[in-house]
Amino acid sequence: MRHKLLSWAGLLLVVVLLLGANLLSYTTLRNTRIDLTQSRIYTLSPGTLNILTSLDEPITLRFYYSRKLASTTIPGLSAYVTTVQELLEEYRDAAGGRIRLEVIDPEPFSDEEEDAAMAGVQSLPIGATGEPMFLGLVGINSVDDKAIIPFFDPNKESFLEYEISSLVYELSNPRKKRVGVLSTLPVMGDSDPMAILRPGEMRHPFAFVTQLRQFYEVEEVPRATEKIPDGLDVLLVIHPKDLSPATQYAIDQHVLRGGRAIVFVDPHSETEEVPYDPQNPYAGLWASKSSSLDSLFEAWGVRLREGVIAADRKLAERVTIRDARGVSEAVPYVAYVTLRPEQFNAADVVTSGLGPVRLGTVGVLEPIAGAGTTFVPLLSTTDESMAVDVEKVRVAPQPDQLLKEFVAGDKPLVLAARVSGKARSAWPNGLPRPAGEDGAEAGPSPDHLAESKQDIQVIVVADTDLLADRFWVEIQNFFGRRMMFENAANGSFVVNAVQNLSGSNDLIAVRSRGTLTRPFDRVADLKRQAEDKYRERQVELQNRIEEINREINDLQANRSDLGSATSVIFTPEQREAIERAREESVRTRRELRNVQYELGRDVNRLGVLVKALNIGAIPVLISLYALVLGIVRITRRRPLR
Repeated sequence: MRHKLLSWAGLLLVVVLLLGANLLSYTTLRNTRIDLTQSRIYTLSPGTLNILTSLDEPITLRFYYSRKLASTTIPGLSAYVTTVQELLEEYRDAAGGRIRLEVIDPEPFSDEEEDAAMAGVQSLPIGATGEPMFLGLVGINSVDDKAIIPFFDPNKESFLEYEISSLVYELSNPRKKRVGVLSTLPVMGDSDPMAILRPGEMRHPFAFVTQLRQFYEVEEVPRATEKIPDGLDVLLVIHPKDLSPATQYAIDQHVLRGGRAIVFVDPHSETEEVPYDPQNPYAGLWASKSSSLDSLFEAWGVRLREGVIAADRKLAERVTIRDARGVSEAVPYVAYVTLRPEQFNAADVVTSGLGPVRLGTVGVLEPIAGAGTTFVPLLSTTDESMAVDVEKVRVAPQPDQLLKEFVAGDKPLVLAARVSGKARSAWPNGLPRPAGEDGAEAGPSPDHLAESKQDIQVIVVADTDLLADRFWVEIQNFFGRRMMFENAANGSFVVNAVQNLSGSNDLIAVRSRGTLTRPFDRVADLKRQAEDKYRERQVELQNRIEEINREINDLQANRSDLGSATSVIFTPEQREAIERAREESVRTRRELRNVQYELGRDVNRLGVLVKALNIGAIPVLISLYALVLGIVRITRRRPLR
């Protein structure tokens, strides 16, 4: 009896200890997590952590999502919503009390639904009734500034952390960003006030400038400047042709001091207008329209290949030409290319999710071997492209001739790239200055930098024509207002690049995250191998049947003993050949079925293994641990003899 009571008491004690351990772990280890995912999906980037720890004011995040619709309507959406919410909770926990998270379910016809719509959160109509589903975020800082993610797109799951970090950074730095434009092209329009009195001669700003002004303060930087204005968040350098050494040095020092820059160069800018020379009317045809920053590029570790443009047969725009007979025809012009998503760097926030981008006579960028910077392609051609001598497009280009001479290469050509990392000045000893009164050469200025204090952040684009309106936008006059209709994403590319570089280094460093949904690569490989084997056997079978048919035809054609009326009667040799073909066809088809059967068996075997590992591995490990622990304890209690 006493032994039985002790057993029940021991069992009760185990239950109490188990409940106490669970309660203790829940209260003390509630926010403790171990991220075992391959892509570290649930771990915030160091850049995000720096942004959160530097917050000096509280921020409220209101996460609106329709709980019921998200869990019942769209397959897989519930898991994505859980990922978003858990990531927001990571932000809240890492901010040390400076972020307040509110999760709101805006039910139909409720005040929360009206608040979400008024805040700018987009609704997605779901089902036959079109019931609105919300999945967005509204951020509010202490002075009621707002930032919004209208809708979390599951297709952009890899940039989820970047979107949220951008919102938090924007709320903690509400100042409107400044963008400087240093250009030898008239992208800013007419700055002459008298141009208003000459409407026929007045130039409007390029469309991309109009777009930038919706989000940023855009100011013109004189092309002859010797100092980049302080406080610029991003500097756009466009077609830097014939810039003075002093201006190039100013750009050099701006970048080394942490200023961000986007540089548009071109081996042949069709947007450049050469002034008309009445003494030489054809001078404009032969004038060079190229630009580069060779000295700065070398210091940054990037090179623009001299005298060539990138041509691509797959991406070529079609243009209309007239042949020698005067007949019009449309032919691919390999010097004009339209890039598709396959040519974008999907892992970079600047180019991910872009629509088509159109470029004309674009150059080729390359990294310099041994440079201390990192060269990351953003825009590229297909692997069936080639470098073409710029002289073939500079004067009277012939699209049909270029197409005839086209020889595809075997690797893509880089058209735009991100350059980052430590860099040295193109003028290590400073820009040479005039000698002093005593004749001695003056030294560098006191604030000269021979190398960057931090990683430089530069985007280089080997084309200026993508900025021209005719390449991506149609502008119409609608009752006195200029209306823009985009037919390409050139403007979005520029805005994305400015938005990315105008953030802090921490924001730029926020990585592209992995996705929660991952394909079964091993299963896909098994299916691919089986399909290849199936296709191979199918081709063999078809070839063998054709071979047997040829043998039958040959046997029939060589018979001279039968007339045409009886030539359809098969000989014993023909019947034997046909029978062999039938047997071989049946045997081969049986082999094809066996291949498919083996595929299904391999996939099922792999599925059983995965389930066994997921379901049984953890209990087995725990049991082994308990067994080892029990053996150790028994060994320690054994009395010594």
